[in-house]
Amino acid sequence: MSDAPAALRAALLALVGVCYHTCVTPPNRAPSASERAKAQPADPLGFRIIRRSQVFNQTVLWTFILSDTAAHFPTHPLSARLLPLLPLPVSQFQPGPARITAPLALGITLVLAGTALRTASYRALGRLFTFELALRDAHALVTRGPYALVRHPGYLGAVLAHTGMLLVGAAVGAPWLRTVGGRAAGAVVLGGVGWVMAGFVKRVRIEDALMRGAFGGEWEEWARRVRWRIVPGVF
Repeated sequence: MSDAPAALRAALLALVGVCYHTCVTPPNRAPSASERAKAQPADPLGFRIIRRSQVFNQTVLWTFILSDTAAHFPTHPLSARLLPLLPLPVSQFQPGPARITAPLALGITLVLAGTALRTASYRALGRLFTFELALRDAHALVTRGPYALVRHPGYLGAVLAHTGMLLVGAAVGAPWLRTVGGRAAGAVVLGGVGWVMAGFVKRVRIEDALMRGAFGGEWEEWARRVRWRIVPGVF
């Protein structure tokens, strides 16, 4: 039997892992204390907690991806080393055909689309894109690129990527999710993602108020042209 389907699945899953890492990793240095002080009130998302949550999410995702890939290539030398290290019997990792199911395909698509939008937002803002709420020195109002479509495209990209990550994790992490520990880890990931997404709704209002205060009429003109905060036609 050809290994091509398994190789394609493994390559796509590795791409998902790399893309998700891109989405949850700050593209620039952290803002200085003085830059953060200009953006009162303090970041409502609890930056340090969010960063730890994102590291945990990546750890769980990569564990699921590597386990799935090793199970589809059990005779590979790396698989022979990896599978016995997992806290589950090797017999648990006996996958069926290496096919791309509809939920998995949707998850992969959402992660890739979210990453494309997120990286476009990184490029448009350049050094101004920070995960912590801040006003950079010599800050400017950016209205080009994805910011001509919605006011907070980076958050839309993150929503797509997080949703896709959950679908991919559920699709490839079935052996883990049959265990108590796996279900607990999945619940932590799901709860963390839900909390982050709810925080986006609060944060966009704070950011809009911050930008309005900093740029006045320039921001108001942009807001008239670009009505939607995150999802065109919805919010």
